[in-house]
Amino acid sequence: MKKTYLIPLFFLIAAGASAQLPESFKGKPIDGKGKTGRIPWYISPPKGGIIANAPLYVINKIVIENGYVIEFLSPSSITSFKILAAEEGAKIYGESAKNGVIEVGLKNDIKIWCFMDLFKIYKIKKKYWNLPIFIEDKKLSSNNDIYLSGDLVENVEVIKKINASGKERFLQVSIKPL
Repeated sequence: MKKTYLIPLFFLIAAGASAQLPESFKGKPIDGKGKTGRIPWYISPPKGGIIANAPLYVINKIVIENGYVIEFLSPSSITSFKILAAEEGAKIYGESAKNGVIEVGLKNDIKIWCFMDLFKIYKIKKKYWNLPIFIEDKKLSSNNDIYLSGDLVENVEVIKKINASGKERFLQVSIKPL
């Protein structure tokens, strides 16, 4: 008899837990500046360090092996998302897929750009390529092997600020609102 009482209790708890959504899914302001909607997705290792057993990322059939990928993706840009176990991934991609594979398919008109591509497209001089990079006010720890979805990049520019310690220069990547 006790088991029959637990079943409705379980469903009551499960319904309450599934109804809790983060603010970004409710369309409420997410940054204090009045922007609404969904937050872009980030596919990357944690800020604290490197993933010990990073999966292989494949985005639009482009293999990205170095394990450090940042993707700003509009949910409407994604056509498929698939996770392959190590055995299945190794059959397709070989030894580099020993930790599994994350395959992301984007619409045909969406391009994936590395920072070198962005710098060329937005005519950033080579002497500035090693400056710190900020994406929407967030400083990147490294600009090696970082890829962005081209449909969300609004602008790339060199910013020059004068502060107490002198002139500061950095590259600012602006993202289009979702």
